Amino acid sequence: MKNLIALVLFGLLPFAIQAQGIVTKADSELASDLKKRYPQNDVYATDHETVYTFSHNHYSKGTPMVEVNEEDKYELISLQTAYQFTNSITYNFESSVNSITGFNKKSANVWVGAEDMSFNEYYSTDTRYLIYHNYFNSSGERFGFKTSRKIFDIKYFTSVYFPDFFPQKEKRVIFEVPNWLELDLKEMNFDGYEIEKTIEEGPKSKRIIYTIKNIFGAYNQSNSPGPSYILPHLLVIAKSVTYQKQTTTLLNSTDDLYKWYRSLVLKVNNNPEHLKEKVNELIAGKTSDEDKIKAIYYWVQDKIIYLAYEAGLAGFKPAAAQDVFNRRYGDCKGMANLCKEMLKLAGYDARLTWIGTRIIAYDYSIPSLSVDNHMICTVFLNGKHIFLDGTEKYGSYHFNAYRIQGRPVMIEDGEKYILDKVPSYSADSNLHDIKRTAKIEGENLVGQNQSTYKNDYKTGILVEYNNLKTEHKQDAVGYFLSKGKNEEVSNISIKGLENRDEPLVFNNSYVLKHSLISSGKELYLTLDYTREFFDFSFDSTRLFDYEFHNNELKTQEVVLTIPAGYTVKYTPANFVRSGPDYSFKLTYTKKGNELIYRTELKLPDGIIHKVNFDDWNNMIKDLNKFYKEQIILTHP
Repeated sequence: MKNLIALVLFGLLPFAIQAQGIVTKADSELASDLKKRYPQNDVYATDHETVYTFSHNHYSKGTPMVEVNEEDKYELISLQTAYQFTNSITYNFESSVNSITGFNKKSANVWVGAEDMSFNEYYSTDTRYLIYHNYFNSSGERFGFKTSRKIFDIKYFTSVYFPDFFPQKEKRVIFEVPNWLELDLKEMNFDGYEIEKTIEEGPKSKRIIYTIKNIFGAYNQSNSPGPSYILPHLLVIAKSVTYQKQTTTLLNSTDDLYKWYRSLVLKVNNNPEHLKEKVNELIAGKTSDEDKIKAIYYWVQDKIIYLAYEAGLAGFKPAAAQDVFNRRYGDCKGMANLCKEMLKLAGYDARLTWIGTRIIAYDYSIPSLSVDNHMICTVFLNGKHIFLDGTEKYGSYHFNAYRIQGRPVMIEDGEKYILDKVPSYSADSNLHDIKRTAKIEGENLVGQNQSTYKNDYKTGILVEYNNLKTEHKQDAVGYFLSKGKNEEVSNISIKGLENRDEPLVFNNSYVLKHSLISSGKELYLTLDYTREFFDFSFDSTRLFDYEFHNNELKTQEVVLTIPAGYTVKYTPANFVRSGPDYSFKLTYTKKGNELIYRTELKLPDGIIHKVNFDDWNNMIKDLNKFYKEQIILTHP
């Protein structure tokens, strides 16, 4: 293995298999038919088998270590001419790649290269790709791969997903489980798939075989729910191991999961003395608990750079609070730990808290490392749990980001733990509101605009705004506030930039140029230049639900002053529609010499479910027609 890695690191390592063969007529026709069925994909697996075996490795502090060996073999047929197939296999501190080989009945090459998964200066991990390739000259050409990988500790072997990025005729996942290992396989999202399970009992082990047929290629689709919600997979839970007649519990229950997490926390060498001066400075002159907690919480948000760090046990163990403080950067665990230690110095009962964000479908009834992917800090105050996420830049003390709302948490409590949930908030809390006055001057609409943003909307804007260079901010805000390419904005004022607990409010004057059409005695115009969700429909290639970044409420009120001598001849009929995933209301009201246009667009759960796509698409079709209609003003 070391020789393989060394060769990879110093260049591309080719594996060549020499044989002679041609694309048969049958394979060419098969590829053509498959391409019609799977237009998004370039290869198709005619057969795929993954076998997992288990072996004793050694003892670590009295606990037997169980290794997992993965042997993967699949054969592909190309659905495209002149196509380079690329795949990868990952490894890190807890695993290694033993081999990658190719097989076929004709001449072919496999190239292997190495690449890490550290995307930028804010994300660091010890996970590495071994990337391998094969070039297909012709549609209908066949080629196969074999890979071998080892996981050193079964604790880190958490799940097996059936889909790959290419469609498959049949895939077999086989577990050869020795009698000394108690293994629980939880079947997730099996409904709607052709999956068969068989068990073959042997004298010293059993084979558990899952066979899935005709599975799609899980190509990337934006705004999909996390894979644990939508893809068929197995959760692998190693409950216990029996060796030399002695049974050792691994992860049999949530208690065992917490016990392991706590063992890592107890190894953290916090030295609060380094933090005292800063804590005293932050809370000086503050009398209320809320103000003191805010001062510390907001300081951590502002002064500590969030760096996602997933390397070795550091991916699970918090960094010491004083190290995060001195370096001014940390991952979620280090930031949570710093927040906890600073709050404790200020006299508060603060604790580390494990949580899985919304991308994860599981809760703490499942004893697995796949249950959570994040850490926050919880303050116990006046009988309530206050959840603080130091990584949520510009987040309010009174509001938790949508990504952790409603999610189960595990709060440390000495030898025990406390299970709870982060509160959820209604769509009204994520408000985007526009209020406009409008009057007609020649061919233009002019007036005043006020745009208000709350909570997740606000934090998203503040992150982008504060990442800009000072000299670019004014132009960026003007561009942001413009509702169309013909709109000019001026006299901009902003409120709420410095106060996390207030809405963010923009006020400005505007001129919408050439926004009216005059024809004889009639004027044609529209009052909605945002046209939210215009043409926002889903086609038949969409496989999964569509998730927005948060639940939301978008409201708008535009008050048009009707010019003297004009009357309203026509307004589009009010649009009021609701469905399982939305509630839309767009109306016109005449009041004296004013025409008032109001919209209220609500996504209560921030998701459009695939089963409701037809209803949504029909609504969008009618909404498009509404937006295309114009107001008509006339005079004698």
